[in-house]
Amino acid sequence: MDRLYTILYKSHQHWRYMIFLFAAIAIIALLVGFFSKKKWRPLGRVSSLLFVIMVDMQVLIGLALWFVGERWKGVDPERSWEHPTIMLLAVGLLHVGSVKAKKGEKEDILRYKTMLTFAFIATVVILFGVYKITKGLP
Repeated sequence: MDRLYTILYKSHQHWRYMIFLFAAIAIIALLVGFFSKKKWRPLGRVSSLLFVIMVDMQVLIGLALWFVGERWKGVDPERSWEHPTIMLLAVGLLHVGSVKAKKGEKEDILRYKTMLTFAFIATVVILFGVYKITKGLP
């Protein structure tokens, strides 16, 4: 069990760099699309989708870590409840933004704006959650 916990912990710890990379790629692609006032192109759509997928994978690793590490017992409230709550908020923001950009907005510029806004806010929330758990930026 200790070996599984260590593998999950290291995976969760290092996967955040993939999230930061995909967040940067998605935000840059969305900014380019927004300022160029072009159609909702695959670059903006796919980069934001990959960002959402990366965060979803991180949540799955985090949930497995939460169960294997028996975090629900609340020994460390920051790791048991605060960090997961903050990160689930970020995931919720990303999914709402993704759905709104995909189905809610008819104009392409509004799709870029919507997804950019939600991706940026979710990234800030993720950075805050990482900062709280590591006591400093990665």
